[in-house]
Amino acid sequence: GETAQQEPGGDAAGETYSFSVGTNTAEDSVNHLLAAKFKELIEDRSDGAVTVTLYENGALGGDAELTESCIAGSVDFIVGMTGSLVNYIPEAALFDLPNVFPDLETAREVLDGPILAELQAAYEAGGLKLFGYADSGFRVMTSSKAVRQMSDFSGIKIRTMENSYHMDFWKKLKASPTPMSFSEVYIGLQQGTIDAQENPYEVIVSNKLYEQQDYVVETNHLPHLISLIVNDDFFKDLPEDEQEIMTEAAQLATEYA
Repeated sequence: GETAQQEPGGDAAGETYSFSVGTNTAEDSVNHLLAAKFKELIEDRSDGAVTVTLYENGALGGDAELTESCIAGSVDFIVGMTGSLVNYIPEAALFDLPNVFPDLETAREVLDGPILAELQAAYEAGGLKLFGYADSGFRVMTSSKAVRQMSDFSGIKIRTMENSYHMDFWKKLKASPTPMSFSEVYIGLQQGTIDAQENPYEVIVSNKLYEQQDYVVETNHLPHLISLIVNDDFFKDLPEDEQEIMTEAAQLATEYA
């Protein structure tokens, strides 16, 4: 839809803007909290010249669809995780290297450092503007079978994202990775078509996956990174003062998340 239209009120030029933000997660997720804080800050700072509509819970599609829509410009902003971006921004696969970060403090320090500018350039080449990274902790494994030593991973059917790097990691552990859409995970665990899955604690809790699983295995294999992304052309076409408000709101919302 149209992102900028002439309406009464708004800024000195009489222009008001309406933006859309899409997420694929529930309302008590960190993704949603980031999006909601961004909306609040922008609407507040623009004195009513900007309204932001949130589409959560995959209302505009899953992570892949959201990314495609953002690149195409049919959704202005998305809040998503890096694992679903690798088909569009190959450099995002940096965060699919398992067990790189010893703890979250180190991860955050690295991601706020010089590497951020390099990643922003890579996203821009793919048509997206990246504001920065937040996280919801490390991804951990939940399982219906106990895993107490390395050999216990053998043969466990674990759901992964549709990400070849993730699948390779579990294959190396001799597990049996099974990619599927997140919306099918709860039923898959319930019916026993999969034994295990991996996600940060907040996703495990908000989606009640503990109802179908007996064990948490603190693999801490990947940091679960989320980011607010905007269509780059759309951003560049905005007046400079709007860009400034947006960049500042995005940074504050990211820190908050």
